Amino acid sequence: MYLIPVIDLLDGQIVHAIAGQREHYAPFEKSRFEFESASDLGQQWIDEFSPRCLYVADLNAIQGNGNNLDQLAELLKLRIHLLIDVGISNTTDLIEWTSLLDHCRESQPGSPRRWSPVIGTESIQTLCEFDQLLLAVDDQAFVSIDIQNRKILGSAFEKETLDSLLDQISNQGINNVILLDLDAVGTGKSSARQLSSALTNKALNMNIFLGGGIRDQLDLESCLSMGYSGALVSTAIHSGQIRVN
Repeated sequence: MYLIPVIDLLDGQIVHAIAGQREHYAPFEKSRFEFESASDLGQQWIDEFSPRCLYVADLNAIQGNGNNLDQLAELLKLRIHLLIDVGISNTTDLIEWTSLLDHCRESQPGSPRRWSPVIGTESIQTLCEFDQLLLAVDDQAFVSIDIQNRKILGSAFEKETLDSLLDQISNQGINNVILLDLDAVGTGKSSARQLSSALTNKALNMNIFLGGGIRDQLDLESCLSMGYSGALVSTAIHSGQIRVN
């Protein structure tokens, strides 16, 4: 199973994301891991799970309220690929963040790029900007379809259905998609079955990952059986509901 551990950064701290209610996000009160920084936690997860990548959300950048570039720079030193969401909303954002994040790894001459941008629908203002972003990124990019109250977040997608949006993304050559159910994030509520209808015929030519509502190993196995390529997980790793042994 393609497990992608998640680190949410807010005001320099790793926070527990719950149901997309960011005003209530706070540092984890209970975790089976002891860590002083994001890179410290990331290394522990690499050691235990050997994941192919880590997902990192800079919630300050996504909300337009500063950023956590120092923590991102330290995470980029880890020997793992990162999926980074910094609230990219247009090609100008993409160029600026690519420059910033690539600069962070200049201390490692000759090293390959170890991160991919996550384009979240929440941050997109117009369909034109979305189309331009899909043309500007390479095939390593991920699109996060952010869903709350059963609606796709982002002012550009008010009239879009999940099925039509998946078609649009696929037609632009992007094969990596995250279905992020914000209502289920950190709540212990499973969302896999509610979103599974979107996978009809799509999973055959796209990598679709579920974010939100992964409670334990059984949910991971359920995701796989329904056609998901993997899942983004945070709370269940901290609590120990998902572990190697």
